[in-house]
Amino acid sequence: MKTIPVEILVNLCNSVVINPAYQPTWVNKILWTRCNFSFQLIAGVFGLKFKGMANKIINEIRLSPDWRKVDFHDASKLVNQGALVVAVEEGLIHGHIACLCPGETVWSEKWSLDCPLCGNVGKNNWHPLRGVNWAFALRPDLFVYDPKPQISQDDLITTATTDYPDRTTKQYCA
Repeated sequence: MKTIPVEILVNLCNSVVINPAYQPTWVNKILWTRCNFSFQLIAGVFGLKFKGMANKIINEIRLSPDWRKVDFHDASKLVNQGALVVAVEEGLIHGHIACLCPGETVWSEKWSLDCPLCGNVGKNNWHPLRGVNWAFALRPDLFVYDPKPQISQDDLITTATTDYPDRTTKQYCA
């Protein structure tokens, strides 16, 4: 699992919620939020590149073998080790994505469980950080970035040879 120092992850979460560029704004009576941009910034530190709105990013995460769904307890442990853990909720038009942050969990009365902190950039950007229960109306799905080892084409194709009675040689991919 790829991790970064916990202090850096905490600083990233705090910086996105206070960044003026990520604050919600009203344009022609439409509220513009920027959860996708804050996620892209933090994911970039882990060497990841995402483009598009939250629903597109969420779909990519769900389909990728490098992301694994986790429960709230495991999410808290993993983010406190410096792993990239996200909370996601697809929407009809726009979804929501928030990076979890290291720190103590907070009790959620509405979900009856301990919730990790998150760097929420959305309708409300909270500083100091709050539990993920403040960022989502319904319990979101949580995913950890857990990349599989990269295998080269040369590693995939190993050659085994077998001699046959006619002394021809056949090659097989193992």
